[in-house]
Order: sequence, then C-alpha cells, then structure tokens
Amino acid sequence: GEWEKVLNSNALWLCTSCYICTSRCPRGVRPSDVIEAVKAIAIRQGIQNDSTRFNQIFVELVQKRGIIFEPELMQKYGGLPAMLEQAKLGIKLALKGKMSPLPAKIKNPRKFIQALEKAGKK
Repeated sequence: GEWEKVLNSNALWLCTSCYICTSRCPRGVRPSDVIEAVKAIAIRQGIQNDSTRFNQIFVELVQKRGIIFEPELMQKYGGLPAMLEQAKLGIKLALKGKMSPLPAKIKNPRKFIQALEKAGKK
C-alpha cells in the first residue's frame, strides 16, 4: 500500500544489479528482477531524481553505441565540471587499460539494432 513511497525512494537506485540477492534467496524469489522492474516503472511514471536521470542517460548511451563510453556518460550527467574533476582518475584508468580514451565499437551493430527493435527500444 505504499507504492508511491517505493517509487520515490532513493534506496531503490542503490541496487547495483549484482544478483547476489537472487542467487542466495532460499525461496527462489528474484529480488533483483523486481527492483529493475520497479525502476522501469518509476522512469515511465516520470519520477525525477539524480538516480533516474543517471539511469536514463545510461540507457540512452547504450542504445546509441551498444556500449558505455564513460567520458560521454560523465559529460552528459555532470557536465564539464564533473569531467574535469574526474580527469586525473580517467587518465590513470586509461593508462592501465581499464578505460579506453576513445569510444569502443560493438562487434555486430546490425544485430544490436535488430535486438533493440525487437525489444521495442528503437
């Protein structure tokens, strides 16, 4: 009976989708799937907070490229100030091969577009 409270809760967005809760659930419940579904409902209902904004940007970029390019995500979410604040870390990650300084390309873009169309996302 507290649906609005759930949809507006920031705790909902703390889930990292690691699926540990699902793998350990003794009753076979899939909490991570429920959380992802509730997140989607919150976004469809127009709930606005930093987490929904981040999620929307993340999804848009995956739909655009098929993969996340962290600097672009940072720019769209936090703007130039956020990019400058994280530049030192970004350089370290790039030098260690943990993040590409250029956007990666997916292996089969046509197949990815077909999957998006099938899911009704394009």
